[in-house]
Amino acid sequence: AWANRPQLVGDSMAAFRYICKYARRNGIDYLIGAGDLIDVKKPHPEVVQFVRSELDALELHGHHFGFIQGQHEYSADVPWFCAIHDLPEWLNERSIEIEGVHIYGLDWRPAEHIPKAFENIPHDADILVAHQVWEEFMGDKCGCEASFANVPNVHTVFTGDYHVNKQIR
Repeated sequence: AWANRPQLVGDSMAAFRYICKYARRNGIDYLIGAGDLIDVKKPHPEVVQFVRSELDALELHGHHFGFIQGQHEYSADVPWFCAIHDLPEWLNERSIEIEGVHIYGLDWRPAEHIPKAFENIPHDADILVAHQVWEEFMGDKCGCEASFANVPNVHTVFTGDYHVNKQIR
């Protein structure tokens, strides 16, 4: 987002720190990241140290941190967040239950893999956490990977990628 403004740095770190502090102050037990939590496959050591420090603080206070991968940090092997800390729970193709709500996660995947992934969303899932380029957000602007209209079972989708807070009903 800031490629043409190289002097702007640290905003994503400030946002992550704010979210973690907010969760600790307000007793929010579970945080979920919807992909592109870092913007490169091999982050700078300063970023790794920063994330470890924030995850240490969450763990110390008994919080949980679940995540899926976006295309920027995607690894088919061990996800980056799991490689650097024991706290994060990788939610790809997994369900978790938080206060009676069933949440299912899907890492980013190419458009041709979406139909099969959607077929495997459990019938009891309430929320899908995904990271795709959605037709409803992008329209004809680029090659969309998925459509909310094709998501089965769930009543809510939390998604990364678009970088805008938007609700579609």
